Amino acid sequence: MAPRSVCRATVANHMWQWAGCTPWLKRSRPVSTTNALTYAPFISSMRGPVGAEVQKLKQQAQESKQFMDKQEAEERKLLKIIADADADRLRQKKDLDQVISERDILGTQLVRRNDELALLYEKIKIQQSILNKGEVQYSQRVDDLRLLKMEIKRLRCEKGILNKTVSNVEDLR
Repeated sequence: MAPRSVCRATVANHMWQWAGCTPWLKRSRPVSTTNALTYAPFISSMRGPVGAEVQKLKQQAQESKQFMDKQEAEERKLLKIIADADADRLRQKKDLDQVISERDILGTQLVRRNDELALLYEKIKIQQSILNKGEVQYSQRVDDLRLLKMEIKRLRCEKGILNKTVSNVEDLR
């Protein structure tokens, strides 16, 4: 539609130049049939160059449309790439949030385990202290037993000696 109006404007412009008229004069006076007959040879002679110009403009319009179609296809392609990238970004964000959540849970568990471990080490330390004290007391008891056994032996020997002495004293009487 646009090339046709351009063509008419071009033809009208050439007619005004040929007739020595300007556009404002053309509006001021009506075109009669005699004027149309006067311009008929000019119009038919202008068809060749105007037709070529029309073809050129049609070609340009077609090229522009093809260019616009390519640009629109490229835009759709880029929008699809953007949409895919956004979907991938959202998926990665979801994965990141899940990993962060798991990390936080593991961090909490680690703190709890460290607290339990510290408590166990404290219990081990207390048990080791009790064990060491027990070993010292056991050693003391073993020493006490050894001393008591020696004392028992000594007392038995002494008893045996006293018994012999008593029997010797009775024999002497």
